[in-house]
Amino acid sequence: MQTEKTLFDSAKILYKTGGILIKLIFINTIVFLVLGITTVIGRLSGFEEPITRLLTIIFAQETDISLLIYRPWGIITNMFSHFGLFHFLFNMISLYYFGRLFSQFFDEKRLLYTYILGGVFCGGLEVIAQFLPTIQPHPIIGASGAIMAIIAAVLFYAPRTKVNLFGAIELPFYVLAILFILVDFLSLGVEDGTAHFGHIGGVILGMISVQQINSSGNIINTAQRGVGWFLGLFRGFNKRSNMRVQRNAGKPQRNTRQKTDEEYNMDLRTREEELNYILDKISKSGYPSLTKKEKDFLFRQSKK
Repeated sequence: MQTEKTLFDSAKILYKTGGILIKLIFINTIVFLVLGITTVIGRLSGFEEPITRLLTIIFAQETDISLLIYRPWGIITNMFSHFGLFHFLFNMISLYYFGRLFSQFFDEKRLLYTYILGGVFCGGLEVIAQFLPTIQPHPIIGASGAIMAIIAAVLFYAPRTKVNLFGAIELPFYVLAILFILVDFLSLGVEDGTAHFGHIGGVILGMISVQQINSSGNIINTAQRGVGWFLGLFRGFNKRSNMRVQRNAGKPQRNTRQKTDEEYNMDLRTREEELNYILDKISKSGYPSLTKKEKDFLFRQSKK
């Protein structure tokens, strides 16, 4: 007998099949919930201040170098963390909107590297800004710098791409992107709790990430090779890999052509469209309404 999928089951399927963009949003959401629940517990128990201080140490990045060297993990954790609800919602809506736009031109792996390196550049420029006489050290937290890198990458790669605001106003993307950047630039040095220098750091990464995009010296391509080399060190000790090589020894190998970026993106969009159709069908009519072919497709995607 077929049973209706729970919200948790639907979320699990969406996470497994939704691609890098959805996974980034899920990670941000989980961290936000952990921070929020822990903060509420601290507030109700009378330990709000020490708990908030501990969460800041774990999840935020210090811009004071004397503190950062003892808490280097903040360089990564801060770009997945939010304390305020509206800060979280604005960033996730922006990440989804601009991430989908980014995916029209680049593959998912590039989205991930742009996000992470954008967050690193965000934190790096905030640290450098502390050498200015009017800037005071402060912890930073949030995905804004990483999102600004995604925005800038599209801006400098395809500035005339048409976008729709609220489904009614169509304008070239560069108008919207420059507005975002201009707000941060004009706010440099303003103490409003926003890491404006960090946002500019994300813009810098986004800009250089699409320069000579197919060359080996491109910053994203270099980062991918570096991570690939590092992971390759561990693959060498993978026994299952060795067993597969032994089983396949002597067997004729098929010549396969590697997909181009355009072919990969087209295939990805096709699968995403089919997945969205199936998930929409589940939400309207339930899982039993799916055909066998649709169920098989959903099962295959959940295994990836």
